[in-house]
Amino acid sequence: MDRSSPINPSLSSKLIIILCISMSYAIFGFIGDLLTVQASDATAIWPASGIALAACLIWGRQVWPGIFIGAFIINSWIGFDLTSFQSILHSTLLVSTISFGAVFQAIAGHFLITRKDTKLSSFQSTQSIVQLLCMGGMVSCVISASVGVTSLVVAGFIPFEEYITNWLIWWLGDTIGVIIFTPLTLIFFASPRKHWKPKIFSVAIPLFIALIVVAAIFAYAAQQEKKHKSLQFKNDASELFSHLKANINQYQENLYNLSSFLNHSEVVTRSEFKAFTKRTILQQNEIQAFVWIRTISLADRQAFEESILKEGIVGFKIFDKTTPFKIAPQHDNYSVITYIEPLERNKKALGLNVLSDKNVKETLLKAIRTNDITVTPVIELAQDKKNRPGIIFYRTIYEHDHLINGEIGIHKKHPLGFLASCFYLEDIIHAALANLDQSRVTLELYDLSSHNKPELLYSNKIEPNSFLNSDQQESLSFQKVLHIADRQWKVQFSTRPNYNQKSWSSWFILTGSLIFTAMFSGFLLALSGRNAFIKKAVEEKTKDLGQINYLLTRTNAALATTNQKLQDSEFQFKKLVQTQAAIVWRFDIQKDCFTFVSDGAESLLGYASDDWYETDFWLNHIHKEDRQRALSYTLTAAIDQKKYDFEYRMVTKWGQIVWVKDIVNVVSKNGSASELVGVMIDVSSEYQVKEQTRLAATTFETLEGITITDPNAMVLKVNKAFTKITGYTQEEAVGQHMSFLKSGRQSAEFYRALWKELAETGKFEGEIWNRKKSGELFPEWITITAVNDEHGSVSHYVGIFSDITAKKASEDEIRSLAFYDPLTNLPNRRLLLDRIQQDLLEAKRTNQFGAVIFLDLDRFKVLNDSLGHHVGDELLIQVGERLKSVLRDGDTASRLGGDEFVVLLPLQGDSAKKAADKAINVAEKIRQLLNTPYQLENAEHSFSSSLGIAIFPEDSDQATDLVQKADTAMYLSKEKGKNCISFYHSSMQETADKRLLLEHELRIALDTDQFSLFYQPQVDFTGVAISAEALIRWIHPEKGLISPADFIPIAEETSLILPIGNWVLNEACRQIKEWDSIGFNLDHIAINVSSRQFKQVDFIEIVSAAIARHEIAANKLTLELTESVVADDIDDTVRKMNALKALGIKISIDDFGTGYSSLSYLKQLPLDQLKIDQSFVRDVNSDPEDAVIVETIINMANSLELNVIAEGVETKEQSLFLKEKGCKTYQGYYYGRPMPAQEFLSNIKPKSSVV
Repeated sequence: MDRSSPINPSLSSKLIIILCISMSYAIFGFIGDLLTVQASDATAIWPASGIALAACLIWGRQVWPGIFIGAFIINSWIGFDLTSFQSILHSTLLVSTISFGAVFQAIAGHFLITRKDTKLSSFQSTQSIVQLLCMGGMVSCVISASVGVTSLVVAGFIPFEEYITNWLIWWLGDTIGVIIFTPLTLIFFASPRKHWKPKIFSVAIPLFIALIVVAAIFAYAAQQEKKHKSLQFKNDASELFSHLKANINQYQENLYNLSSFLNHSEVVTRSEFKAFTKRTILQQNEIQAFVWIRTISLADRQAFEESILKEGIVGFKIFDKTTPFKIAPQHDNYSVITYIEPLERNKKALGLNVLSDKNVKETLLKAIRTNDITVTPVIELAQDKKNRPGIIFYRTIYEHDHLINGEIGIHKKHPLGFLASCFYLEDIIHAALANLDQSRVTLELYDLSSHNKPELLYSNKIEPNSFLNSDQQESLSFQKVLHIADRQWKVQFSTRPNYNQKSWSSWFILTGSLIFTAMFSGFLLALSGRNAFIKKAVEEKTKDLGQINYLLTRTNAALATTNQKLQDSEFQFKKLVQTQAAIVWRFDIQKDCFTFVSDGAESLLGYASDDWYETDFWLNHIHKEDRQRALSYTLTAAIDQKKYDFEYRMVTKWGQIVWVKDIVNVVSKNGSASELVGVMIDVSSEYQVKEQTRLAATTFETLEGITITDPNAMVLKVNKAFTKITGYTQEEAVGQHMSFLKSGRQSAEFYRALWKELAETGKFEGEIWNRKKSGELFPEWITITAVNDEHGSVSHYVGIFSDITAKKASEDEIRSLAFYDPLTNLPNRRLLLDRIQQDLLEAKRTNQFGAVIFLDLDRFKVLNDSLGHHVGDELLIQVGERLKSVLRDGDTASRLGGDEFVVLLPLQGDSAKKAADKAINVAEKIRQLLNTPYQLENAEHSFSSSLGIAIFPEDSDQATDLVQKADTAMYLSKEKGKNCISFYHSSMQETADKRLLLEHELRIALDTDQFSLFYQPQVDFTGVAISAEALIRWIHPEKGLISPADFIPIAEETSLILPIGNWVLNEACRQIKEWDSIGFNLDHIAINVSSRQFKQVDFIEIVSAAIARHEIAANKLTLELTESVVADDIDDTVRKMNALKALGIKISIDDFGTGYSSLSYLKQLPLDQLKIDQSFVRDVNSDPEDAVIVETIINMANSLELNVIAEGVETKEQSLFLKEKGCKTYQGYYYGRPMPAQEFLSNIKPKSSVV
């Protein structure tokens, strides 16, 4: 092999080479990246590009995967973004594109250098050196620079205006890398080594020394540049800090000036305040507002508000920040925003009681203590709802005679008010630091006055651009403490990676040095190449003479060997012809014709030997389907010079097909095939026997059972599948009549028809039931064929069959699943709608009328929730059985899902009235039957049902619409009180539309705060209020008060109950806090919790967060749960209740006595209270049963040491009865109706209140 050609290693060696190239590329890429200067994001030299080109020159373009992997590694290390899945995808695409650019560059350089000569040059001539430096360097490096920079610009990592600069730097770095490191790599790894090894001392070592000197010069220049950059940044940051400090001092000076103005004026009017502050605001537009805050007492509040209104401030009122735009509750003192300028953009804050903000209140108290300016921590300004952080400067103003001897700090207790200036933090920063280049410098502000740790106030930091080598550049930092009145801020400036980006000095030093080194490299290569060229010329002449002598010797030996082989071949050929009784032939490849064919050709194929000498005779007489294959075999053998044999078909002179086996030897001359010698043997009979045997065996042993009988149906042979299906072995079946499989399921008439069809057509195909050896009956699909002999008489019957048991079972199961309810085995919705549609067509055709009855079980959910779904399923099964028992054969009872059933009554009469009469009779029977008690888990349970009827085709001629209208009628029965029957009318659709509208408005109500909580007192036996129940009310802007009975069911069905319930929880907690703060003390406020709320996984966390948010005692809140909530999943209920109790929350069972609670459940639950349902209290004086139930509940609660409260107490007689039976807490209209919070506060005086 020519040592100057690219090396072609084995697969394992190739993988090792690719791995080494990828690692080398990555390592030298790291080194190149270290030389990246701050003037650019590209490096002045990229050694990896030279290594990539050298690898292609040494091992060929096949090593491109190693270049790609190495490029991918180094580019990923430089800038792979792992912050998100999307950023990973973008980074992968960008890195891959840049890596492919590196690959294409190396391949292009290889092509340009070797396009005229594929052999690796030793670069000894001036022309080859120039070709390496220009084509492999400057020209090919355009590719990587263009791909890389374009990708970074498109991805947004480099501004478009910097495209040319970055492209030139990238191209220059790659070019210098090729010029320097391609020769170095070739010197150490290229072959032949005798050409390259001497260059280690003449080229490589001088180059290394030059590179070391360049690196040292660059390091020194970079260090000096870094010092200059640090000094420049420190000066810039110090100047920016001074601007910020000066502005802050000016803001304080403004407040001193304004306070002096107020102190030297007896009375300052609103217009005077505006005039004084206007000039300052115009000069310093970062000031959001100047504010005069007047301190007043509760006694002066009314007079103060009236005076402001007289000034023309329409709608002025004092409000708290916690309840914006609502009248503030009563406090001992208020500090109210009285003047604020400019008024237009700050009007929302006018009237604000600033003491309602905890942070402001602390700041004001500090201002009073220090008699100096104080500053709030970062807060949200009341006049803005954009959540922008702001700060406020405050200074206390006293009445003139409150200063004693002019000494600061000696004053009376109550100030006259406060002056304030308000700012948004970002406005302060933008005004003071207008010259801050945020693209190059970051700013961070920290409040050091925070109690725990420094609090970050402001930061303009952004994520660094991961492809801009930000990790290679140190960030400079400058920080200083700024004193702002009573607070301390830490101001910290830091540089971004592109700070001082326009400094090019070190880059020019490095680039100039590297260009010199590259030129030095070319000079060394040319110099060493000249000496090597002379030495090589002498060696090549000497080698040529030796080669000529060697070739002459080899030629003589080859001629002698060839003569001997020809003699041996001739002897073997003659021996073959004499001993082989077949067609022996010879074929000359050069002349493309047979040179000899034995006489056996005529006896085998009918053609004389002379016929074979015609052109293409052999090929033309091969069967057309085998022609291409035979030619392919022959050509392959001639090329590979190997012996071969193969079988194919030839066509005889008489048109018959003959299978031949052709055994061929290849005769070679001068290293190439010159002649084919072979023998053809007739293998037709052998091939036919083998093929028939194979086909018969394959056909007989299939997955289907096969039986062969004689004409009398006596079994002669069966296959393995027969045994597998029937269980009978071949020994057991052979000799028996086929009737031994007979099942007896089909009649004699069936078999007579079968034999008749066989006799007439010779074939039968159909389904037969047979019996297995085990006695099991099974269906089979069988095809029986009559086989006739040469006289046309039946000689055999062949039966082929398969077991279709599984198929029939699957069909039945699919039909059942598709059309029947799996629980009740009643028709499902699909089958019902199909039957309705058929009956609709029949009704139209015959002018008849039918009916659809839609029924729903009342209170089914309560049973399901309390006793479990398995009991509910048993009830549904019994309902299905009862429905089937009351209907005619032509009627259809179906289950739609849950506890909804539909009954179809087709063709009930020739008028809608007749159909309705019959339908109401059937519906009444169903209602009465379903009202009969059910036996469920050894206990009797009674359920009623609500039914709706739609008549067809009068109400609708579409099946789906008809069922929907019957459903609408059923809901009318629900609204009537359940357990009744209703017909569909057009007015019902209007009701349904109203329901949809109400749901839509309910969602709007949530978003627009249309809800309000009313509070109903809960009193003790003396009639004094001790607690209250919070009841939600919807105050519609147009419809007024909407009853909870109208919208709560819709909220439950649509999941709106969750946000509504959360609102009720937080509003109740807020009200508890507000009332506690004014001394209006109740033992607790109770709220209702729905089933869906309680079942939330994070319900405990939601309640705990609400209590913490409003800072109330947990025992001030009571949660009322219904029995159905408690009974469903008792383990989860107990766990959640224990968690609530651990927080201190009280738990009450609402509407007790209406559900399925048992004493065992109650004993497990950590309850505080039982609430007797008002349905029992209502008739307690007239219904003995209700009286007994109420008394039982009271006694049970007392025995369990639970508090008991009766709701719905509306008369004195009810109250006396409850007191007599031991109930000590009451709720109802007799003691007070539900009322808004303010009315409740005015009318109710709780026992523990201090108001």
